[in-house]
Amino acid sequence: MRINCVTLLALLALAPCGCGPRTTYGEVEGVVTVDGRPLPKVEVRFMPEPGGGSAARAVGYTDANGHYRLTLDGGEPGVAVGSYVVCLADPTAKRPGSGPVKGRAAARPRFAVEFTDASRTPLRDYKVQPGRQTINLAATTASR
Repeated sequence: MRINCVTLLALLALAPCGCGPRTTYGEVEGVVTVDGRPLPKVEVRFMPEPGGGSAARAVGYTDANGHYRLTLDGGEPGVAVGSYVVCLADPTAKRPGSGPVKGRAAARPRFAVEFTDASRTPLRDYKVQPGRQTINLAATTASR
């Protein structure tokens, strides 16, 4: 019986360890500007850089003052610790090669197209650390 008790104690001691490394999260918010002015009503996408240590993307939406707060795909606040590339998406702008939006005129792009493309965006190598942090993002109307 003594061996069974020892085995049971060993299993109970290992139970809290889990099945792998736990993901650490940070809370990120900030302001998006274009040419120095707040940029309202855009989607902010933090996408993991290859080899950046994170597997999950996070998304936020700017308010009327350009302020955003990131959430995970499931809607929980936060973002996994790691290195990210940031893209912006403007739901009001006409996409290149697309036709007119039914019932409304397409707006002109409010920032340069490279900010929408993960391979071309200049918003690169943003490090998310554990805890709360502010990451302000600056876009331009002119291509670089």
